[in-house]
Amino acid sequence: EFIPATVRGKWSARLSFVGNWSPMLSAAIGVVVIAFFSWRIMFLLGGIGILLAWFLSGKYFIESPRWLAGKGRIAGAESQLREVEQQIEREKSIRLPPLTLNQSNSKVKVIKGTFWLLFKGEMLRRTLVAITVLIAMNISLYTITVWMPTIFVNSGIDVDKSILMTAVIMIGAPVGIFIAALIIDHFPRRLFGSALLIIIAVLGYIYSIQTTEWAILIYGLVMIFFLYMYVCFASAVYIPELWPTHLRLRGSGFVNAVGRIVAVFTPYGVAALLTHYGSITVFMVLGVMLVLCALVLSIFGIETRKVSLEEISEVN
Repeated sequence: EFIPATVRGKWSARLSFVGNWSPMLSAAIGVVVIAFFSWRIMFLLGGIGILLAWFLSGKYFIESPRWLAGKGRIAGAESQLREVEQQIEREKSIRLPPLTLNQSNSKVKVIKGTFWLLFKGEMLRRTLVAITVLIAMNISLYTITVWMPTIFVNSGIDVDKSILMTAVIMIGAPVGIFIAALIIDHFPRRLFGSALLIIIAVLGYIYSIQTTEWAILIYGLVMIFFLYMYVCFASAVYIPELWPTHLRLRGSGFVNAVGRIVAVFTPYGVAALLTHYGSITVFMVLGVMLVLCALVLSIFGIETRKVSLEEISEVN
C-alpha cells in the first residue's frame, strides 16, 4: 500500500524474490545443522527468526493510512503519513511541499468491509478471477515441483539422480522471480499472466515427451523459470492489487484458501493420471487447465498496472 502505482509491480516482485530464497536457504541450513547438531537446533533457529520478525514489526511497522481513514480514524492516518513524510525528509535532506486542496480528497468516506461484499457486483468478478489465477498457480506449482522426482523415477532415472536433477532445475525459481521484477511493469497485467500460463502449458508438454536426461534438465529448468515468474505475478503482485483497502486481507485470504483447497486434491488427480495414463497425459491435462485459466484472466481480469489504489477501489 506504500508503493507508488508506477513501480508497484517491480517492488512487490522484488520483495517476493527475497522471500522465495527462504525454502532453499532453510534446506541448506537444515542439512548442516541436522547433520552436526540435531533437528531441535533447527527448530530453535526458526523460533529465533520469529522473535526477530516480531521485534522488527513492532518497532518499524506502519499502519495503512487508507485503512485508518476508512475506519474514521483520521488523526491516526494523518499521524502515520506525517511520520512517513518526516522520514523521507530526513533521508533525502529535503523539505516536502505542503499538500494543497486539489491534491487530496476533500471528503473521506468511512467504509465498513464485510466478507459477503466479495460476492456482490463488480467484486464478485474480481473474486472469481483471483480464484482462477491462484488455482492455475497451485495446480501447476504442485504438479510440476512436487511430482517431478516421481516422474523422473517412472522415466527410468534412479532416485539419487532424480533428486539432484530436481535441485538443479529449481535454480530456475529465483532467477524467474528476479527477471519478473525487471519486466513486470512493462506489460499489461492480464497479458503478462495469460502469456505465462500458455508458455507453461506448452513447455509442460514438450518437457513430458523428452527422453534424454540433458533435454529433461534443460526444458525443466526453463519451465520452472517461467512457472516462478507466474507465481511471482499471481501471489505477490496481481492478487493483492485487486481489492479495495477495506477488503484486501479478506479477499486475498479467501481466494488463497480456495487455491490451497484445490492444491489438497491435486496430488490425488496427478497420482491417478500418472498411474493409469503416464506423465505425458498429466502434462496434457495440466496444459488444458492452464489455457482455460489464461482465457478467464485475459477476458474477465481487470487491469491494475500503474493504476492507483484509489482507482482500483472505485467499484460498484
